[in-house]
Amino acid sequence: MAGRLLFVILISLLPPTLTVNPPVIRETDSVTLHCQTPPSVSVSQCYFYILSGGTRVFPCLKTLTGTELLLMSQQSSPAQVQVKCFYRDMTQSPESDVSSIFIHNLRPPTLTVNPPVIRETDSVTLHCQTPPSVSVSQCYFYTLSGGTRVFPCLKTLTGTELLLMSQQRSSAEVQVKCFYIVKYGDVNSPSPHSDPSSITIHTLLPPTLTVNPPVITETDSVTLHCQTPPSVSVSQCYFYTLSGGTRVFPCLKTLTGTELLLMSQQRSSAEVQVKCFYIVKYGDVNSPSPHSDPSSITIHNIVEKERSKISAFTTPPGMTKDVLPRGPEKPSRQATQNEDSDIYHVYSTISEEPPPSALNNMVYSTLQAY
Repeated sequence: MAGRLLFVILISLLPPTLTVNPPVIRETDSVTLHCQTPPSVSVSQCYFYILSGGTRVFPCLKTLTGTELLLMSQQSSPAQVQVKCFYRDMTQSPESDVSSIFIHNLRPPTLTVNPPVIRETDSVTLHCQTPPSVSVSQCYFYTLSGGTRVFPCLKTLTGTELLLMSQQRSSAEVQVKCFYIVKYGDVNSPSPHSDPSSITIHTLLPPTLTVNPPVITETDSVTLHCQTPPSVSVSQCYFYTLSGGTRVFPCLKTLTGTELLLMSQQRSSAEVQVKCFYIVKYGDVNSPSPHSDPSSITIHNIVEKERSKISAFTTPPGMTKDVLPRGPEKPSRQATQNEDSDIYHVYSTISEEPPPSALNNMVYSTLQAY
């Protein structure tokens, strides 16, 4: 019996190459696993070995969600799922190198802006609040019209800077979102974006306040006119007295001196300083304008005003209020009582025929002693 020859053929298979794309996903995202066999090998299925969850047989190009990978690896997010693959062609190939898929549950940050309505020269604070489990030093602020900027997560900007960042001009509404990035191994993973927040940037001009008349008594009236810019239409204005707070009136308002004194918490005679401003509504936010320049109203007491009229009486020419010429002296009835006491009466007479050089209606005062 002729001896049989046993031929043992040793086949050296090459390992496949495993790629994952993308390497960082959320639970609801998908990742594609590609187990690439050598060109000389043609197989319809590959074997995917998950280090913590065993082996699965899939097509060599397979897409899985983050949730499916977590179930297969018996993990919960955030997690790092490590995968290898191999194939069978007559025999089992060597395993591929390990590839990692990072599965996270990054939540979007919360963006707050304060205040939501500013002027170009005012400032607004942007706060991109990350979840408590995330610690990052920088956040990414995204304006819908101007791209992304990297700032500290708590950042203050002027209205002018925001306009430049968003490539807009005042008056404008700037829409802003933010997100953060977490590093998994060598891979940067961006969080979902925050909800958008709006900052309104305006150029409100101050009104002009006129008062007429500027000097009154308590019972007189004064008209306050708070004139807004032509582009602004409001029904009410805000009148601010420096000593008494703010009142809301129609922009054209008449007040008595007494009302102004009560409003300013003063008593006559007084000088009442008044300013005015208006308010424009942007969405749900009320935005006050700059204040007008101050205007003054002087309020006189009625009695004091009458006294001032009396004191303003003009003494006739040639006389003074303090010095009166004495006429011939005659002993008065009271001379026996007080020799140094003379009683004089002032009589005013109008000359019937004044000399040509005299002024018309000249008044002469003479003294006659009893």
